[in-house]
Amino acid sequence: MAGEMRRVGVLASAAAAVAVAAAVAAVAPVGSTAAAVAGAARQIVADVQVPINHRINCGGPAVGESANAWTSDEAFTDTSMSKTFMGPPPDSGVLSVLERVLYSVRYVEVVSNVLEYSLPVLPQTEVEVQLVFAEIYHNNSNERVISVELWSGETLLSQSPEFDIVGTVGKYQRYAYTQRVTPIGAAMTVRVVAARGNPVISSIATNVVTAPTEEEVAAARAELIQLRGASESVRNDIAARRRDLQNRMGTATRLGADALRELEELEPRIAALPDNPDSQSALESVRGAQADLKERQTAAEAAVAVGIIALDEAMESITAYDARIDRLLSADTTPAEMVAALAEVRAETPVTVTEPVSAASLAVQALGLSAQNLREETGDIASLLPALPMPSPGGPTPTPGGPTPTPGGPMPTPGGPMPTPARPRPAPAGNGSMGHSTGHSWGDGWFKMLNAGAPGSDDVDGVDAIGISRPFPATPPADYDTLSYTEQVATTSLFAPPLRTFGFRFYVPLPGDYEVIIAWRELFFSAAGKRIMDVSVGTDVEPHRVLIRDLDVWSKTQGNRSVVTAHLPGCGHKSGGFEAASWVEVHLTGKVEGPIVNAVIVRQVPLFEAGSDPTRMPGSLPPAGTSPSPAPTMTPVRINMGGPAVNDFIADVDAFAPGTRLGNAFTARGDAIGSVGGVDQTIRWNQSLSYELPVPAPGMYEVTIASVELFFSNVGERIFNVSVEVEGVETLLASGVDLVSDFGELQRATWTTGPLRIERAVTVRLVGEEDNACVSAIWMSPVMTTVPPAQEQTF
Repeated sequence: MAGEMRRVGVLASAAAAVAVAAAVAAVAPVGSTAAAVAGAARQIVADVQVPINHRINCGGPAVGESANAWTSDEAFTDTSMSKTFMGPPPDSGVLSVLERVLYSVRYVEVVSNVLEYSLPVLPQTEVEVQLVFAEIYHNNSNERVISVELWSGETLLSQSPEFDIVGTVGKYQRYAYTQRVTPIGAAMTVRVVAARGNPVISSIATNVVTAPTEEEVAAARAELIQLRGASESVRNDIAARRRDLQNRMGTATRLGADALRELEELEPRIAALPDNPDSQSALESVRGAQADLKERQTAAEAAVAVGIIALDEAMESITAYDARIDRLLSADTTPAEMVAALAEVRAETPVTVTEPVSAASLAVQALGLSAQNLREETGDIASLLPALPMPSPGGPTPTPGGPTPTPGGPMPTPGGPMPTPARPRPAPAGNGSMGHSTGHSWGDGWFKMLNAGAPGSDDVDGVDAIGISRPFPATPPADYDTLSYTEQVATTSLFAPPLRTFGFRFYVPLPGDYEVIIAWRELFFSAAGKRIMDVSVGTDVEPHRVLIRDLDVWSKTQGNRSVVTAHLPGCGHKSGGFEAASWVEVHLTGKVEGPIVNAVIVRQVPLFEAGSDPTRMPGSLPPAGTSPSPAPTMTPVRINMGGPAVNDFIADVDAFAPGTRLGNAFTARGDAIGSVGGVDQTIRWNQSLSYELPVPAPGMYEVTIASVELFFSNVGERIFNVSVEVEGVETLLASGVDLVSDFGELQRATWTTGPLRIERAVTVRLVGEEDNACVSAIWMSPVMTTVPPAQEQTF
């Protein structure tokens, strides 16, 4: 017989139990207590075993094994008075053990409206009884209405209200009635009474309720609290994955819209394509890419919708799970009920969503690649069209087929070349910049900022193929003007068709030395070698020189999409700057694909003190009463994640505010310990990791996040995203990171933000796509607002 066995002195079947009770009653003195009767029963049948708990399959055979074993009901009821029926739902396939129990029933004919079972139990011991019903015959409500009674001898222990299975839960659905009772004698009777139709039942289960010890109650409470905390982590993971999926879909959609818009802008000129096989092939390719993008957009929208629904359902599930734990931990739940319910709560693992979200992520990725492909095909078409030179400021619009600018030369106009001005154009005082200077207090002399996402400037001219260059994305984000200058630079780039040259001529206010600062961010390609360019700088005094050869922005950032900057001319130049009397030119030439740029800054060198007159000659003293603008004062914060203090890194438990959910810690194992050192020996991991780092004062800071693969050895086993959030604006530093594939097992990977304007705090966030995200170290340093003499970044 199924269930735990204990030597208790009652017989193993209902019939034997009745016989023992009769024998005990025959020899017991009149007025004997229940305890004396139970004692006499133990004396008579001390060597007989009986199950404490029952699991009875009503109307079916014994099924299952071990903890999932159910016994036949033939020993507990008069089978001659009833019948059995098996009726699973149509097309149900292979049934599980629980489904076989649910869909087999015992019932009696209408001539008798009662079905009875007699179960051996422990006298004077509380037992939980669960009776399960399923309607596998009737289709409509009110065709079968029944109730349940539990008896101990002549004592009614419990009685349920009448219920209609179909009307309550529907056909083929499980309906359970659970009660705790304390039988007086060694047998308990279960009666199913029909008020309409005939009585039926699927299964009976009983469990002895024992009072938990104080230690068991304390342990159960502690485990429930731990489960509640774990579910909170799952809740955060679901929210993070939902937000990440929506953000990635938004980005891919914008990329697709920009690609379609670029093609649409080119449509009026496509009719001018030369009539040759290359043009026709390019046109067919771009039309195919256009159709593919629209299909991918529809597929991604559908997949993301399914993924969001799955995540929302998971959130509803975790909310119900949390509510159940909260009820068990409340004062309304007895200690015994809390302990008894722990096993069920433990078995109810919070829902995690993998397949729908993974499918949506793949669809979004496919959409982005399709947008990229369309842009490439559009670029091929554009390269076959006659160039449209950029109009000179204030001049008439150039016509197709006009003269093409020469690198280093003046901008052509339809009526002839534009003369170089004898004197530089006047520059506005202060930061007369093309872009916004939010977040920058340069504290030096004259400078001019050119930002790809900002409107034009009257003292900067475009040169070479600038007339057919395009911003990417085509329109800046709606909140562009609220972003810091660094964030604006990272948001928008300017690109030219494949293998073309474009650039800018900056008119300077005074003869002297100037440096050039250039910033790039690869927003389009997702692999090394896809875009390679040369960078050259010249002035009206110095000839053009190629200072950076074969620049591959994606490769320089190891694919993390951070901003790459270069200070030119760099160390070793005769004055630390370019000598110019009237203008400085910057040229970018595509060697693979087209060149891009996010921002260019030209400024005087050497640097002035803050408050200096921006048109003074270098070396002049600042006006009286001015003082330098201080940089944020802060010792760089370096945090070892998952481990103790190492060198100048502090332990994460000492770095963050109490109550911060740091994630799970892991330390390198075995031979791996000898392969990594310092902060690379430990990590924190979880589906979602989030850390807030406050700053001592508003200012410019750089944040670096490091990670290392200490656990997995194969490509694709761990994939995650890395981002930072400042003042509610989240910036993705890296997506789809696979440490083994991108960097190698036991090899450190780092992502650096570049200068960020931080008023209060920055939040570092890592979210897993496949398995869990992990982080080994985080460090944050202030960025000096007064920059030392120009230094060239190594390329």
